[in-house]
Amino acid sequence: MVKLLPAINAGVKCFLIDFGLSSCFTPGQQRLVYDILWRERGPPELQGDIPYDPFKTDVAIMGYLLDDKFCKVF
Repeated sequence: MVKLLPAINAGVKCFLIDFGLSSCFTPGQQRLVYDILWRERGPPELQGDIPYDPFKTDVAIMGYLLDDKFCKVF
């Protein structure tokens, strides 16, 4: 018999990867990019033509995704 554990107790790690709109940075390089062809327009950084940190924006977009697809549905 298989014992099922909640993911938090089993040490499960999830990764969300999208290489379609990637940026490459060298160590020590300032991590700022300008608006590129994003599908998502929710984060304030993507509203204008200002440089932004793509890593912080990725976290915001994942939050919008989870909110739209899970929290609002369930």
